[in-house]
Amino acid sequence: MSVSSRTRRSLAVAAITAMFVPALAAAQTPLNVSVTVNTALSVSVTQALLFGTLTPGGTRTISATDETNSGIYQITGTGGANVNMSVTFPTCLKLAPGACVAADPAIDNNSAHWSQVLGGVHTALVGAGTLTGTGTLSGGGNLFVFVGSRVTIPAAATAGTYSGTVTMTANY
Repeated sequence: MSVSSRTRRSLAVAAITAMFVPALAAAQTPLNVSVTVNTALSVSVTQALLFGTLTPGGTRTISATDETNSGIYQITGTGGANVNMSVTFPTCLKLAPGACVAADPAIDNNSAHWSQVLGGVHTALVGAGTLTGTGTLSGGGNLFVFVGSRVTIPAAATAGTYSGTVTMTANY
C-alpha cells in the first residue's frame, strides 16, 4: 500500500472516530423552566367611608373594624395568592376641587388605618399618608379590605358635603 493510500485511510479513520467520540471537556445538563400565571387582579369599592353628619368643631373616628361605616374594598384574583397593597388617604375633604384650605375638614393621617378580613379576622395597620402591607386572597380569590380614619371639622367650615378619595393599589 502506498504512503498516500495509508494517509488517506488514516485520515478517514480519524474523521470517523472524531464523529463518534465526544469531546472530553464537554458537559451539559437541562435547565427546567416554569411560569405561574395569576388571574389579573381587580379592585372594586363595596362601600364608601361614611363619616355621617357633623357640625363645625366636631370630630368623628371610624374604625376599620366598623363594618357599617368603614370603607370597603374587594380585591379579586387568583385564589390563595399573596398580594401587595397600599392605601393612600387624602389630607383633607373639600367642597370643590382645588387645594386644601383651613376651613376644609382634615383627615387625620395619624389615625388613618385599614384592616383585611379573611375568615372574619381583623388586623389593623396604623400609619400616616400611604399605608402598605400584604394579604392573601381566599381560596375563592377574594380579599376584603376595610378602611377607617378620623375627620375633624374646623370651626370655620361652611355647610355642605365635603368629599375626597382614598386610593387602594394592589398587585401580586
